[in-house]
Amino acid sequence: MGDAARRELSEGSGRPGLLSAIAGSGVAVIYLPQPIEPLVAAEFGLPAAGATGGTTAVALGYALGIWVLVPLNDRLAARSQVTWQLLICVGALVGAALAWSYPAFVAACFAAGVAATYAQVLVPTALRLAAPRNRARTAGLLLGALLIGSFLPRTAMGAVADAAGWRPALLAAATALLLVLLGARAVPAGRPQQPPGWWAVVASLPRVVTSSRGLLLLTALHASAFSAFFTAWAYSTVYAVDTLGLPVTRAALIGVVGVAAGVLAMVASGVHDRVGARRSLTVALTLVVAGAAVLALAPAGRVQLGVGLFLLSLGMIASQVTTQSRALATVDPGRTGRANTVFLAVTFAAGSGLTALAGTLYRAHGFAAVTALSLLLAGCAAILAVAAIRSGLIGTARRAS
Repeated sequence: MGDAARRELSEGSGRPGLLSAIAGSGVAVIYLPQPIEPLVAAEFGLPAAGATGGTTAVALGYALGIWVLVPLNDRLAARSQVTWQLLICVGALVGAALAWSYPAFVAACFAAGVAATYAQVLVPTALRLAAPRNRARTAGLLLGALLIGSFLPRTAMGAVADAAGWRPALLAAATALLLVLLGARAVPAGRPQQPPGWWAVVASLPRVVTSSRGLLLLTALHASAFSAFFTAWAYSTVYAVDTLGLPVTRAALIGVVGVAAGVLAMVASGVHDRVGARRSLTVALTLVVAGAAVLALAPAGRVQLGVGLFLLSLGMIASQVTTQSRALATVDPGRTGRANTVFLAVTFAAGSGLTALAGTLYRAHGFAAVTALSLLLAGCAAILAVAAIRSGLIGTARRAS
């Protein structure tokens, strides 16, 4: 896009904070089932440790939505796409609130996850329009907002669900998304020039993957770091309720450390450009490994749980600032939506699949087994980061021919 598109982002929206809030609301949806799973399980007569279907389904839906819907960012006006997906997401949350059975609840969570990918439409749009020297800062602001959006509603959700029930809590979340629609005019309305057809966009995804080895390596790196983060958080509420003996409201307050990590990520968004990609990624993954180690190796307790999850959250989002912006820079600018599709679809598919595996580990060996898996994944991310640095992907921005 040219100067007109850049002016639309800077003048037409005029409110980058509002864009971040819209994006954050979408990511919030994939974390909403986590704090209410124990209450849903109780209503439908399921053991709390076995009722993680909603959490897994919403992540799988998100992965599918990224694969099917996010590539349309190379074809459609972002404002139109975000608006329609918001409306569908509202309907899915209402369906989950009215679910008559656990399978119906899981199906509605899956649909909500598919539609909630409007959040990821905004990330490549902003990165594509940002000047190269500002891309890391732009990514830091947006991704920090996404982390806040992941945990602030999650924390509130637990409090509302404990006081009024999980069904009213979901209806409240749906109402909040309707209010988000009021800010949709902040999203850029211009369409890409000479957009390809939807099938052409989806069919070209394999070519986008094979055209950039850097995209594959950086995607695997982020998928490992994200999975370390996601598996630990997915079972933190169940662990806090079952093992630490906390009520749902207080267990949900653990999400405050995620909000704190998001705020710090936004405040420090300008640091990435100043210290350089290599140093930024090294520090970020050190935090990821340290957070996973605290959870896996320290004695169980509320303080250790909070510290470990905070370090994991801050490290994961800080590493994504580098990996996502560098991954998208390895492809032609007209393919950033599709490159983002590959990056995120693999990430969330890995996260949801490993969360399902973590469920089996939790039932058999408890939270210790889940945290051991998280530490293993953090170690994999660190190894892949070394490979990315040695290959020159981190430190110089490469672009595919």
